[in-house]
Amino acid sequence: MLLLKIIRGCREQLPFVVMAILICQGVLALASMFIMPPISLLMVFVGLATLGVAAVARIMLDACDSVLSRWLGVPAATIPE
Repeated sequence: MLLLKIIRGCREQLPFVVMAILICQGVLALASMFIMPPISLLMVFVGLATLGVAAVARIMLDACDSVLSRWLGVPAATIPE
């Protein structure tokens, strides 16, 4: 049951964590634009990769939540998208 609570907490907080990471990457890209411009171009692609990883993490968390709730006999959580 504790694992299910942890997974549901991660599902709820994932968008906020991803947004914080993307904001930090944007600030780093802005600062590096004046130091070495190719780094800021690289940060664009790192940001896109971060969105891809976040999408995969969301799918995995949804799958783990549904499997665990089925095993434990708990109703599936509905998190607004």
